[in-house]
Amino acid sequence: PLRYLGYPTTRNFIALIADRQSRALLAALEQALRVGCHLPTASIAVPWRGHLLPECRLSDHANFWDQGYPAVMLTDTAFLRNPYYHTPRDVIAHLDFDAMVELTLGLYYFIRNHPA
Repeated sequence: PLRYLGYPTTRNFIALIADRQSRALLAALEQALRVGCHLPTASIAVPWRGHLLPECRLSDHANFWDQGYPAVMLTDTAFLRNPYYHTPRDVIAHLDFDAMVELTLGLYYFIRNHPA
């Protein structure tokens, strides 16, 4: 449903997903990734801790939201894009190591520059 709201359908971006209470953390991370890496990003702050969009709760960050802590999920949405995800055909040859390096650099930039 997000494609109807203008979110990208090309498989070349990192999705940043936060709940509404985590918007400040989301904005800081989004800014850091713009400066610290060259990957396109798409971000969303979902209402009601993501319960209306269950795909937004498919990781450990949802437990933090449920306890009132700010958290952001970073994902390439592989489970929606990669037909081999979590199957025997999900092999190292399908990984994009250049993108992993870029994201790591962006996260390093965020950690180094974001006040604790």
